[in-house]
Amino acid sequence: MNNIITLIILTVFITLAQVVMKFAAHTSNQLGIWNHRVLILISISFVISCLGQIVWLYVLKTSSLSASYLFLALVFVFVPLSGYFLFKESISLAQATGIVFILVGVAIQGYAGTR
Repeated sequence: MNNIITLIILTVFITLAQVVMKFAAHTSNQLGIWNHRVLILISISFVISCLGQIVWLYVLKTSSLSASYLFLALVFVFVPLSGYFLFKESISLAQATGIVFILVGVAIQGYAGTR
């Protein structure tokens, strides 16, 4: 159970880093890439990514790579949903179908891992 919580924290770090980078990209459209606000957002995204790597190192020390890596597929669920809710991006039928397949795949893997 502890590893699942740690993996959720890791997926949140990765997703958050991507969201902050998207904010940086959006802000750079208005202020330019070298604006201090943009550079701060890029730096924050970098720090979050580094923290995520530290969490990933801990996960690799305490669990198998094959089980843990599949859980990271949830990033491909959280990032598009973040884009939809935070940036009003659309999600196509193909993307929605892919999200469902990822969720089913992770659920199957999770069930198989308990057996």
